[in-house]
Amino acid sequence: MAKDAELIVYCGGWKCGKSPKLAGHLQKLGYTDVKLYQAGMPQWSDRDYVEVGLPVVKAAIENDSALLMDARPRKKFLAATIPGSISMYDQELDRLSSRFPVDKNEPIIAFCGGYKCDKSHIVANTLIAAGYNDVRVFAAGLPAWKKAGLATTAGGGAKAVAAKDSAPAEATFVDGVKVGMDEGTIDGKWYYAKIQSGNIPQNTVLVDVRGHEDYASGHIPGSINLKAGDLSADQLAAKLPDDKIAVLVCGSGARAMEAYYKLKDAGKDVSDVMYFDANVSCAPGNDCEIEVNEPLGF
Repeated sequence: MAKDAELIVYCGGWKCGKSPKLAGHLQKLGYTDVKLYQAGMPQWSDRDYVEVGLPVVKAAIENDSALLMDARPRKKFLAATIPGSISMYDQELDRLSSRFPVDKNEPIIAFCGGYKCDKSHIVANTLIAAGYNDVRVFAAGLPAWKKAGLATTAGGGAKAVAAKDSAPAEATFVDGVKVGMDEGTIDGKWYYAKIQSGNIPQNTVLVDVRGHEDYASGHIPGSINLKAGDLSADQLAAKLPDDKIAVLVCGSGARAMEAYYKLKDAGKDVSDVMYFDANVSCAPGNDCEIEVNEPLGF
């Protein structure tokens, strides 16, 4: 088997320690694309829908045979998505439900920001509960689509992304921390380099806004955990450190963005809050793979 083949390792759920051990062993053997499905068979057996891969999504677009739903925040959808998709942000499904197809047999494929993003699964479960009969999830999501060099609504595939990255913006620093191009972001590449070197600025603290089980399954070393989705803006603001810049992080960048805008839209002071827009995959033991997302452009 090729060393760059995608391998997904799983076992009996969150309390099963065999899959993390096997994932680590495969990485030591030189396999470069090992993913851990920590929830394993218990979660898989409870699902009422099928997960599909890139070839199925490509065929659906080419044949106009399924409706694609992008479950990410609308700002991310507007920046780039798979052509032909509609915005179905998982946090606003009550408002967006009027966009659901009239025909309950319409084939639907939901996707979001990759394997660490559960928004597409939330949309799929909502659709199934509403009586839709042909719902699937493209779990690899937009990152896999881009990695394959396929065009997005941003205007192209890998070449377009490279061209976009070739025009550097003037660097801006606040208290020694490099600010990203998008509102509320820390410069992803700059901060990733700091994480890699173990030289994270002392005046910052990483705040992982995912659920406690996700955090326990692997996180960036040194980060603290606040499940932002369960907190009001007041509660979240009160729990953030008041003596450091809080850098919000999650698995795909979407929940970190949500947490930032939850604070901002509620009128909270976000001068010491930023979010790290990146896909982060950490195995137990906190061996992390980080892929910085390109700026949204607004």
